[in-house]
Amino acid sequence: MSGVFSTDLSVTVEAAFGDDPFTTGRTWTDITTDVRRFGTNRGRSGFMDRIRTGKATVTLDNNAGNYDPSSTMGAFTPDVKPMVPFRISATYTATDGMKLDSTGRGLGSSLQTGTAPLFTGFIESLPQQWQDGSDAFAALGATDGIKMWNLLKGDGTPYGPTNIRAMIKDILVDRSWPAVWFDGYTAEFDSQSFTPTGAILSSLHKLEDTEDGLLFIQANGEAMFQHRAYRSTLTPAVTFGDKSTEISYTLDMDMVEDDHQIWNKASVTRQGGTVQTHTDTGSVDSFMERELSRRDTLHVADILALALSSALVTRYKDPHLRLEQLSFTPRVDPTRMWPVALSFDLSQKVTVKRRPPGGNTISLDSFVEGVEHSASVGKDWKTTYRLSQYA
Repeated sequence: MSGVFSTDLSVTVEAAFGDDPFTTGRTWTDITTDVRRFGTNRGRSGFMDRIRTGKATVTLDNNAGNYDPSSTMGAFTPDVKPMVPFRISATYTATDGMKLDSTGRGLGSSLQTGTAPLFTGFIESLPQQWQDGSDAFAALGATDGIKMWNLLKGDGTPYGPTNIRAMIKDILVDRSWPAVWFDGYTAEFDSQSFTPTGAILSSLHKLEDTEDGLLFIQANGEAMFQHRAYRSTLTPAVTFGDKSTEISYTLDMDMVEDDHQIWNKASVTRQGGTVQTHTDTGSVDSFMERELSRRDTLHVADILALALSSALVTRYKDPHLRLEQLSFTPRVDPTRMWPVALSFDLSQKVTVKRRPPGGNTISLDSFVEGVEHSASVGKDWKTTYRLSQYA
């Protein structure tokens, strides 16, 4: 694989053989010429789901034996093993329309070359495969830092009370996660004193639920924390639709309005507190009672648990028309589509329009919940966004 997908896009696949997982000044080795195909999958299926461990799969030409861990003659021996840092990036040379900055975000109209991260994590597996005895390849699998959070353990150190963002960062840094790999926004809630035990991922989830925020690994491998009101500050970056001024797309799932995500009663109980309940009687009258519960949150006062229960009911008390997934092929309109495919990450706000027969235009403001890329030699590149309509 040359790494060139069009005249203005090239892909680079690299591994930091010999570096430990938490090394910050990594020495990267370019292995792009051995790549036959790759795919990445990050994020979650829907708004109410947990962020899953991000994954990448890469098929590597292994006829030289360079990706065989048992080989003593490979180019990367003896460092072909799990936990080796790994990344995929793409470089786009904008000729019109949007450009990319150094973080991979789309910015206005200008000429610019930008490199956008697609996935950063760690090699998990290198299965050896052969076809007809004459072709060897390795099916490299990689995972992002969320798997690491499930492996790191709390050591009995107490934290807080303090702002939830600060506590998340302190827990990570104390377990060897580099401080420079953490970014985010000050939480609206503080956490009471808390001592993580077991895998720190469960403790991070508890803090995430207390704030009603979002914690995930970005495409560049760094942790990002978004507070509970973050999405309400955003405006749509692009519009997907069927007009010449819009980004064309394929609807992978039907638009649907149903009662599956109606919650008109919410009960939140903090550690050391009493249950705090909010109910919308109008919604209960229309759709019957549907209760959503959160227990053992880390709010510092019952009134803050009540504020969360009220916010949950406000968000979920009414049915909404949902569009949960769309995909597009950037090569169809490279000038506009490549920056969108490469630069959007979780929580990016977009507008999706659909114009069915009858003259009605459906317009949904949506947020990216998951990002997938798949590409292979001699075939096209496909980008898929999993979406929700909840801020």
